[in-house]
Amino acid sequence: MNPIQRRVTHGLSMMTSYTFSKGLQTGADFNNQFDLSNTHGPTLLDQRHRLSIAAVYAPDVSGLQNGLERHLLSHWTVSTVMQFNSGRPYTGLLTGASGGNTVNDSAANESTGNTAAGIAGAGPVPGQGYNSFYGPWINEIDLGLARAFRITDRQSIELQAQVFNLFNHPNYFVQAGAGIAQNQYTPTGSQCGDGATATQTCNLVPAAGFQTLQSINQLNVPRTFQFAFRYRF
Repeated sequence: MNPIQRRVTHGLSMMTSYTFSKGLQTGADFNNQFDLSNTHGPTLLDQRHRLSIAAVYAPDVSGLQNGLERHLLSHWTVSTVMQFNSGRPYTGLLTGASGGNTVNDSAANESTGNTAAGIAGAGPVPGQGYNSFYGPWINEIDLGLARAFRITDRQSIELQAQVFNLFNHPNYFVQAGAGIAQNQYTPTGSQCGDGATATQTCNLVPAAGFQTLQSINQLNVPRTFQFAFRYRF
């Protein structure tokens, strides 16, 4: 959608954009080549919500009568960029069976060409939708502060301070099996995964570590400060 933009008013300029999207796919990592319905679901790139806000504020002090106040408050600039993104999907999986083998619904037992979309060998949980779980939101707020000092009509210096990820919000990377424990159940049983029995009966035991976050996305760094000096002539 088109962004909402506010032109400079009383020193404030702002631009906001919101995107709502949904990506679907069918037929990846199938466990039944005659019925692809259980692999119909969101793509790994599905990111439902994305909100971006950018603002710059340079206060207008021309109306101040006191010369000292006008000098102290002039030539300041405060800017910010804010990003709020919903998490990406992943699939609840089965761990290896008690016999040490993968169960019959695993993508590893199918063509290797069908294991590249996020399951990569482990079996999807029966009755569970493909990519039916979502990771946490990714939130980041950056802030900048600058002050200019005029030397002459043509020369000035500017001091800048910037902080990235102002509130030090932890942003976890969750995509394609990375960053989170996807194993939802462990198949158990006397014949489950024995590699020999044609018709196997498996009981599903919940995995204690399911949905445990494991890694932080390094593209969204911890709180970082940056300082700059600029000379204009």
